[in-house]
Amino acid sequence: MLNGIPSKDIVFNFFPNPTVSIEESTISKELDFTIINNNQSKELKLNINNFDYSKTYNLEAFSIQGIKVLDLIINNKSTHLNQSDLSQGLYIFTLKQEGKFGVQKVLLR
Repeated sequence: MLNGIPSKDIVFNFFPNPTVSIEESTISKELDFTIINNNQSKELKLNINNFDYSKTYNLEAFSIQGIKVLDLIINNKSTHLNQSDLSQGLYIFTLKQEGKFGVQKVLLR
């Protein structure tokens, strides 16, 4: 008991460093790509800047809740993606190719 309250009802959380962040320098930019959001046409345009035509790429998108909402094999430098299946919100796109990867954030409105 502590001050008349049973101790099993008290929870103490101690966090030596309560701030968690990822510095931009820790995100790999081995695969340089951009995603352009066109709200009017409900389309996303993917451009892979250092594209190698002899390789295939895997594009994944995750909602801010961590749910995978997209998983595609990409074979072109430029690809149009239909965003009508995605609701408004923040998404994390990852592009992977043989151990290399890149990450982009996209806000859909």
